[in-house]
Amino acid sequence: MPCHPFRQPPPLSAVPPAPTQLLDRDALQRVLAPVLVAHGLALVEVTFQREPQGWVLRVTVENPSGAEPGDGVTLDKCAELSRDLSHALDAEDVISHAFSLEVGSPGVERPLRSLADFARFVGKGAKVKTRQPLPDGQRALRGVIDGVEGDVVTMVADGRRHAFSVGDVASAHLTFDFGPAPKPGKGKAAGAQKSNKQG
Repeated sequence: MPCHPFRQPPPLSAVPPAPTQLLDRDALQRVLAPVLVAHGLALVEVTFQREPQGWVLRVTVENPSGAEPGDGVTLDKCAELSRDLSHALDAEDVISHAFSLEVGSPGVERPLRSLADFARFVGKGAKVKTRQPLPDGQRALRGVIDGVEGDVVTMVADGRRHAFSVGDVASAHLTFDFGPAPKPGKGKAAGAQKSNKQG
Protein backbone atom coordinates (compact mmCIF):
# COMPACT_ATOMS: atom_id res chain seq x y z
CA MET A 1 0.00 0.00 0.00
CA PRO A 2 1.50 3.35 -0.98
CA CYS A 3 2.22 6.03 1.55
CA HIS A 4 -0.75 8.36 1.81
CA PRO A 5 -0.17 11.56 -0.18
CA PHE A 6 -0.30 14.82 1.71
CA ARG A 7 -3.47 16.85 1.72
CA GLN A 8 -3.33 20.27 0.12
CA PRO A 9 -1.76 22.75 2.57
CA PRO A 10 -3.71 25.88 3.46
CA PRO A 11 -3.20 28.93 1.21
CA LEU A 12 0.10 30.64 1.90
CA SER A 13 -1.73 33.87 2.68
CA ALA A 14 -3.45 32.08 5.57
CA VAL A 15 -0.24 30.64 7.03
CA PRO A 16 2.17 32.92 8.90
CA PRO A 17 5.69 32.32 7.55
CA ALA A 18 8.22 30.69 9.85
CA PRO A 19 10.61 33.22 11.40
CA THR A 20 14.04 32.64 9.85
CA GLN A 21 15.60 32.01 13.26
CA LEU A 22 13.41 28.92 13.66
CA LEU A 23 14.87 27.08 10.70
CA ASP A 24 18.34 26.86 9.17
CA ARG A 25 17.49 25.33 5.78
CA ASP A 26 21.09 24.53 4.86
CA ALA A 27 21.59 22.68 8.16
CA LEU A 28 18.27 20.90 7.64
CA GLN A 29 19.32 19.74 4.17
CA ARG A 30 22.58 18.38 5.60
CA VAL A 31 20.60 16.31 8.11
CA LEU A 32 17.98 15.09 5.63
CA ALA A 33 20.31 14.13 2.76
CA PRO A 34 22.17 11.12 4.25
CA VAL A 35 19.02 9.68 5.83
CA LEU A 36 17.15 9.85 2.53
CA VAL A 37 20.07 8.26 0.67
CA ALA A 38 20.16 5.43 3.21
CA HIS A 39 16.49 4.73 2.49
CA GLY A 40 16.91 5.00 -1.30
CA LEU A 41 14.57 7.99 -1.47
CA ALA A 42 14.79 11.50 -2.92
CA LEU A 43 13.46 14.75 -1.53
CA VAL A 44 10.61 16.37 -3.47
CA GLU A 45 10.06 19.29 -1.14
CA VAL A 46 10.20 20.29 2.50
CA THR A 47 8.01 22.87 4.22
CA PHE A 48 7.96 24.26 7.74
CA GLN A 49 4.91 26.24 8.70
CA ARG A 50 2.52 26.95 11.51
CA GLU A 51 -0.82 25.19 11.33
CA PRO A 52 -3.72 24.96 13.82
CA GLN A 53 -2.00 22.08 15.65
CA GLY A 54 1.34 23.92 15.84
CA TRP A 55 4.54 24.01 13.78
CA VAL A 56 4.77 21.20 11.19
CA LEU A 57 7.86 20.05 9.30
CA ARG A 58 6.51 18.26 6.24
CA VAL A 59 8.97 16.18 4.24
CA THR A 60 7.74 14.92 0.86
CA VAL A 61 9.76 12.08 -0.65
CA GLU A 62 9.70 9.71 -3.60
CA ASN A 63 11.50 6.78 -5.17
CA PRO A 64 13.70 8.46 -7.82
CA SER A 65 13.43 5.41 -10.09
CA GLY A 66 9.63 5.18 -9.86
CA ALA A 67 7.67 5.63 -13.07
CA GLU A 68 4.80 7.30 -11.21
CA PRO A 69 4.73 9.62 -8.17
CA GLY A 70 4.58 7.55 -4.99
CA ASP A 71 5.91 4.33 -6.56
CA GLY A 72 7.71 2.30 -3.90
CA VAL A 73 6.95 4.72 -1.05
CA THR A 74 4.98 2.42 1.23
CA LEU A 75 3.46 3.14 4.61
CA ASP A 76 6.18 1.03 6.24
CA LYS A 77 8.92 2.97 4.43
CA CYS A 78 7.37 6.28 5.48
CA ALA A 79 7.25 5.09 9.10
CA GLU A 80 10.88 3.94 9.00
CA LEU A 81 12.02 7.19 7.40
CA SER A 82 10.05 9.27 9.91
CA ARG A 83 11.69 7.39 12.80
CA ASP A 84 15.21 7.84 11.44
CA LEU A 85 14.65 11.50 10.54
CA SER A 86 13.30 12.18 14.02
CA HIS A 87 16.45 10.70 15.59
CA ALA A 88 18.71 12.68 13.24
CA LEU A 89 16.86 15.96 13.81
CA ASP A 90 16.94 15.47 17.58
CA ALA A 91 20.66 14.70 17.51
CA GLU A 92 21.56 17.74 15.40
CA ASP A 93 18.96 20.07 17.00
CA VAL A 94 18.57 22.09 13.80
CA ILE A 95 15.08 23.29 14.81
CA SER A 96 15.06 24.96 18.20
CA HIS A 97 11.28 24.97 18.40
CA ALA A 98 8.59 22.40 19.17
CA PHE A 99 7.28 20.85 15.95
CA SER A 100 5.61 17.80 14.45
CA LEU A 101 7.23 15.79 11.67
CA GLU A 102 5.14 14.46 8.78
CA VAL A 103 6.60 12.26 6.04
CA GLY A 104 4.64 11.43 2.90
CA SER A 105 4.63 10.98 -0.85
CA PRO A 106 3.67 13.71 -3.33
CA GLY A 107 0.52 12.12 -4.77
CA VAL A 108 -0.63 12.18 -8.39
CA GLU A 109 -0.33 15.97 -8.70
CA ARG A 110 3.37 16.01 -7.87
CA PRO A 111 4.99 19.44 -8.06
CA LEU A 112 7.55 20.04 -10.81
CA ARG A 113 10.35 22.23 -9.48
CA SER A 114 13.39 21.57 -11.64
CA LEU A 115 14.52 20.79 -15.16
CA ALA A 116 15.18 17.21 -14.02
CA ASP A 117 11.54 16.93 -12.89
CA PHE A 118 10.25 17.96 -16.32
CA ALA A 119 12.71 15.63 -18.07
CA ARG A 120 11.69 12.69 -15.89
CA PHE A 121 8.00 13.12 -16.66
CA VAL A 122 8.13 13.70 -20.42
CA GLY A 123 4.91 12.31 -21.85
CA LYS A 124 2.91 13.02 -18.69
CA GLY A 125 0.16 15.56 -18.26
CA ALA A 126 1.01 18.78 -16.44
CA LYS A 127 -0.28 22.21 -15.57
CA VAL A 128 2.18 25.10 -15.75
CA LYS A 129 1.92 28.80 -14.92
CA THR A 130 4.65 31.09 -16.22
CA ARG A 131 5.86 34.35 -14.73
CA GLN A 132 5.71 36.14 -18.08
CA PRO A 133 3.17 35.70 -20.89
CA LEU A 134 4.19 33.34 -23.69
CA PRO A 135 4.32 34.67 -27.28
CA ASP A 136 0.58 33.96 -27.72
CA GLY A 137 -0.24 35.80 -24.50
CA GLN A 138 -0.96 32.72 -22.38
CA ARG A 139 0.48 32.28 -18.91
CA ALA A 140 -1.30 29.04 -17.96
CA LEU A 141 -0.88 25.78 -19.86
CA ARG A 142 -2.49 22.41 -19.32
CA GLY A 143 -1.21 19.68 -21.58
CA VAL A 144 1.53 17.09 -22.01
CA ILE A 145 5.25 17.59 -21.38
CA ASP A 146 6.80 17.08 -24.80
CA GLY A 147 10.52 17.43 -24.17
CA VAL A 148 13.43 19.23 -22.55
CA GLU A 149 16.40 20.75 -24.34
CA GLY A 150 18.92 22.89 -22.50
CA ASP A 151 16.87 24.88 -20.02
CA VAL A 152 13.81 24.97 -22.29
CA VAL A 153 10.72 22.84 -21.72
CA THR A 154 8.22 22.16 -24.49
CA MET A 155 4.59 21.24 -23.89
CA VAL A 156 1.73 20.38 -26.17
CA ALA A 157 -1.47 22.11 -25.08
CA ASP A 158 -4.63 22.78 -27.08
CA GLY A 159 -3.03 21.10 -30.09
CA ARG A 160 -0.09 23.51 -30.15
CA ARG A 161 3.52 23.23 -29.00
CA HIS A 162 4.68 25.79 -26.47
CA ALA A 163 8.23 26.42 -25.26
CA PHE A 164 9.36 28.19 -22.11
CA SER A 165 12.42 28.47 -19.90
CA VAL A 166 12.29 26.52 -16.67
CA GLY A 167 13.42 29.71 -14.95
CA ASP A 168 10.19 31.38 -16.07
CA VAL A 169 7.98 28.80 -14.34
CA ALA A 170 5.97 30.29 -11.48
CA SER A 171 4.35 26.97 -10.55
CA ALA A 172 3.93 23.55 -12.12
CA HIS A 173 2.57 20.15 -11.20
CA LEU A 174 1.54 16.89 -12.82
CA THR A 175 -2.12 16.38 -13.62
CA PHE A 176 -4.16 13.23 -13.35
CA ASP A 177 -6.86 12.23 -15.83
CA PHE A 178 -9.60 10.31 -14.08
CA GLY A 179 -11.00 9.21 -17.42
CA PRO A 180 -14.55 9.63 -18.76
CA ALA A 181 -17.43 9.66 -16.30
CA PRO A 182 -19.59 6.52 -16.25
CA LYS A 183 -22.79 6.66 -18.30
CA PRO A 184 -25.87 7.63 -16.27
CA GLY A 185 -27.68 4.64 -14.82
CA LYS A 186 -24.88 2.17 -15.54
CA GLY A 187 -23.79 1.94 -11.94
CA LYS A 188 -27.37 1.42 -10.71
CA ALA A 189 -28.01 -1.36 -13.20
CA ALA A 190 -24.84 -3.18 -12.15
CA GLY A 191 -25.79 -2.83 -8.49
CA ALA A 192 -29.30 -4.15 -9.10
CA GLN A 193 -27.95 -7.13 -11.04
CA LYS A 194 -25.56 -7.99 -8.22
CA SER A 195 -28.36 -7.68 -5.67
CA ASN A 196 -30.57 -10.07 -7.67
CA LYS A 197 -27.81 -12.66 -7.86
CA GLN A 198 -27.35 -12.57 -4.11
CA GLY A 199 -31.08 -12.80 -3.50
